[in-house]
Amino acid sequence: MNYRLKVWFLTTLLNAGCLVSVYGQDSSAPTISDEDLKQYAVVMDSINDLTEQLKNRLSGLIKNNPKISEARYNQLSQLGNDQEKLKAAKATPEELAALQEINLRRTEETIKLSEILKSLTTQKLGSELYSKIRTALKSDPEVKARYEKIVSDLKKKP
Repeated sequence: MNYRLKVWFLTTLLNAGCLVSVYGQDSSAPTISDEDLKQYAVVMDSINDLTEQLKNRLSGLIKNNPKISEARYNQLSQLGNDQEKLKAAKATPEELAALQEINLRRTEETIKLSEILKSLTTQKLGSELYSKIRTALKSDPEVKARYEKIVSDLKKKP
């Protein structure tokens, strides 16, 4: 998978994670429990699985497309919609149609994934707790250490 596609997936995941937010943190709020962290870990694992599935589907769309090779897709997709550059690259109408079809499907799938991720985080954690944990993981080493232990323990379970 090319660099641009990898960056796109990472950006998609980060944007989806940012969809759920709160407008302020209450410093008097109770601390984050291990059960909260465990639920967050389960949600994040689900998000990673869904993102990986999307990457595989989109990769398959590119690899299995009879109208355009993977290398050619990578080359043309880097040109964006710049018609002059596409013309200079001698993009055929079939390649342009395939490129447009893949990009449309990618957009549709990304929107669906974002909606699923938002729903998942809201239903399982609530937007306030999700944001609180996310912020704490970035700024509180103690919470991060507890979270990493929980993730490690979850990975050991069958």
